[in-house]
Amino acid sequence: MATTTYTNYESLADISILSPFPGSITILFIVCFAFWIVWQVMQINAENRHYDEIKKKGHNASSADKFS
Repeated sequence: MATTTYTNYESLADISILSPFPGSITILFIVCFAFWIVWQVMQINAENRHYDEIKKKGHNASSADKFS
């Protein structure tokens, strides 16, 4: 199955880039990194809220893991 229209593979040095969206690696990295940071912050906040709810019910910090 050919994914490109390039048929002459005798001179591979003439081919500059064989990846899709050349030049977008930096942009994709920044987008993925920002998404990861936002997800981490949201996850930490959700876990802290859950932990605080357990503590408000009268359980101590050492038994909070049993109720998650």
